[in-house]
Formats: sequence, C-alpha cells, structure tokens
Amino acid sequence: MKRIIMWIVILGIAGGLTACGDEGSGRDAEKKGNPVSEAAVQKSGSGQRDAKNDTERKTRKLHMLLDPQAQESIRCINDNGYYYISSDAKELKDGHYGKHLMYMDFATQREIYLCSASGCRHNTEECTAVLSDRDFPEMIQVFCQGDSLYVLSTGYDKSGSTEMNLGGESGEREPEIHPAVLYCMGLDGSGRRKVYTFEEGMTVEDTVWESEGGLFFITKKTGSRKLGKNQGRYTYPLERKIVKLDTASWKLDPVYPFELSDKAGEWKVIGCHKDSLVLSALCFDHALTDEEMLADDRETNRNILKKSKNQIALLNLNTRSLKVVYERFNKSGKLSDQIYGDGFLYLTEEDDPKIRQMDLDTGKTSTLARLKNKSFIGIYKDMICCSDMEATEDQTLYFVNRKNGEISHCGLVTKTLGWMLDIKGETKDKFLVVYDYDATPGIDDGYEISRYYHALISKEDLYQGKENYLPIKMTGKGE
Repeated sequence: MKRIIMWIVILGIAGGLTACGDEGSGRDAEKKGNPVSEAAVQKSGSGQRDAKNDTERKTRKLHMLLDPQAQESIRCINDNGYYYISSDAKELKDGHYGKHLMYMDFATQREIYLCSASGCRHNTEECTAVLSDRDFPEMIQVFCQGDSLYVLSTGYDKSGSTEMNLGGESGEREPEIHPAVLYCMGLDGSGRRKVYTFEEGMTVEDTVWESEGGLFFITKKTGSRKLGKNQGRYTYPLERKIVKLDTASWKLDPVYPFELSDKAGEWKVIGCHKDSLVLSALCFDHALTDEEMLADDRETNRNILKKSKNQIALLNLNTRSLKVVYERFNKSGKLSDQIYGDGFLYLTEEDDPKIRQMDLDTGKTSTLARLKNKSFIGIYKDMICCSDMEATEDQTLYFVNRKNGEISHCGLVTKTLGWMLDIKGETKDKFLVVYDYDATPGIDDGYEISRYYHALISKEDLYQGKENYLPIKMTGKGE
C-alpha cells in the first residue's frame, strides 16, 4: 500500500501552515416544465463585462482566473451563474466514463447540464456537457475569461510530494502520461475546441491568470528519487517557469524561470498586485534529510518547522524582478496563517488573537482586528471569512470587515450534519453556499455524500446568521 503526502503536509501540521520561502448551448433539456432559455446562459458572460470588472481590467494589469490551492474564492462565478465540473465520473453509452460541465443559473435558481440538445441524456461525447475520460483522463479545471469558457486538462502534479512505501513494495508500473491540453468554448458550452497542447512530459499547475490578451501558466519538468531504504519516493522540480499563451495566435512563450533550491519549497502564487504576482514560500536553513521528509509525528515536525521561515515576495513580470516583502522566522515552532486580497496581506500567528494587515505598496503593518477563531477560510470583496479549524464544537463562521475590522458572527451551519457552511463564491450582493447534504454514515465516523445542496443568500443575511436561503434546484450531485 502506498500513500502520497504533499511536502508541506509532511511537516505534520494539520490545517495550519501556509506555504512560504463541440456544439449546442447550455441547459438541461429534460426539464420540460420550466426550460432555461439560451439567453440565460449567454447572459452569464455579461457579469464578466459589467462596469466593476471593466474598471478592474483597466486598473489591474494582472487578474487571477484560477487558483484553487491559494484562494478557494477564485471560482468560475459571476452575478448570473456558476460553472463547475462534477466530481464523480459516470459511465457513458460507449463504455467510457466522463464528468460533466454543470451550470447554476441564479435567475431561475436551477442547476443544469451545460447542454441544449433536446432530449439529450448527457451520456455521449456529442453532448457539450460531457468531458469524456478519452480526452480528460486525469485532473480537470474550469475558468472563465470574458466571453470564453476554458477547460484545462492536466496530469496529477506530484511535485513537492512524497510517495511513501508503507507495504514494502519495490515499486509499481509508472502511470501513463498524458499531455496537458487547454480547451476553449462559448459560455453556453458551444464550439468547444482544443486550442493548445502542452509539451509531453510537462506538468502544468492549476494556477491561471490573465493580462493584456494572454493567459499565464506555470509549467515544470520533474524528477524523483528514493527516500531511505525504499521507504518512499520524493518528486521534485527540475525546471519550473512562468509561460504566456497568446489568445490571438495561441503561441506559448517563456516569461520567467524560477530559481530552484533544495532548501525551499516552490514559490506559490497567492494573488496578483498591479504588475506583480504575490508569491509565498517556505524556506529551511538546510536541505531536509530523508528522515525529516518521512517524519509523520507532530513533535518532530514542530522541530523541523523551527528551522524554517515564511517568505512573501512580489514578482514584477514587466521587470522580471523578485523582491521579498515579508519574512517570518519560525523559531518558536508556532504556526502562522496568511491570505491576500487587493493589495493587502493579512497575517495571524498561533496563540495571538490579532489579525494584522500589511499594505504591499507601503510596507506598513497594522492590527485590523482581534479574534480567537481566526483561521482564514476565504477573502471576499468586503470581508475576510474566519473560523476555528481545530474546534469541532464551533463550526460557525466569523466575518471581519476589511475596512474597519468590525466582526460579524454567523451562527449558521449545515442543516443535517451541523458542519461549517461551504462558501462557493460571491456575486455583487449574495454568496453561493452549500447549506445541506444528503449523507449516509461511512467508515471511521465519516459520511458518504450523495448530494450537496446549494443556495444563494444575501451577504447581510449571512453576516447576521439569518437563515434566508434561496435554494438552487439541483439536477446532479452538486459540488
């Protein structure tokens, strides 16, 4: 038996440490009573072109489109609807399996398949909602840019991870390698076409941003080595760089090569600030030994953490210059947390109730608020969402006003299981949340989820904990 552990998770710090150092339009035609018009999905693009976003495009040269690791609120959502890819693959008519492109239409409060073919059963590759494993064999991400919807098909990114050999096997056959591919289509799912195939053997990370007619990605080539006496295998980057894909010519050009070090984790993109990327890395004072990389007890990993420092840097893509703007030495072994939004870095430390904010333009740091339950959940236009990730008895949310530090407590939890609400994204005046589940008890006190129930809720109602949900009528399992 084997298990794969991300390099930061190897440090054994659960939940605390952030890294440092085709054809058709889009709706479910089987719903005959209240069909969703094609205009509803077409209109969804207008949310990308409203005055707010036009202003952002003029004042911010770089704009994040996809970054699920750094900020969960960066999703394919606008004021009209929400795009996502189903988590479970279903068997298709030809025996292959496929996931589905789904759309939640906020005007009709319905979840639909991104397909408009009358009578379609969404089980063949002719359906615009189907993402067959023939073309999408591994990881799939969706993001929006203007009037276009993109789907990125990539392999699994093992860079910075350790595959531990728990059963003593000498190894297994290497999995089949598939090149990463980018597809583009209309916002209604029509006209899907393959626009770029990345070099075979190249890993493409699931972080995407845009600037002036181009899409930016991070690509890398990796190598691996054994750890200890065949106790595992560590995968590391041999080459890692930022590339730009021109959306007019579909030509890929290199932009910036990252400097690699055996003492530092990979620089992770946590946001965009004007002409620069905001990066985070965890750096050690030595190259980790095999024993340190294989350690899985909390105390050992605390000691490893004491020999590290967190770094935040700005990478200006015009001048190709990288500047460290924040550094924290972890000599105490206590954890820190961070989140970025709109020119400000927000910081917390274990056993300290302060939430500090750092202006990346001036470098000035001040205390925004004091809050016991201060683990960052997400950052939004006006608020930072926090909770206590280690307190099972308190699954509620706390919202900190980014302007004045005022705290609002939302006492809402999911209806059936009492879990923390899952915020999927925000519109101008509402949030999309998962407010309930269909669940059956599983092994190890867990649950098997058969459906996620989504709803819109006004921002003010959520901040005040008022249960005024606008449920989305679900077609599939949800996300």
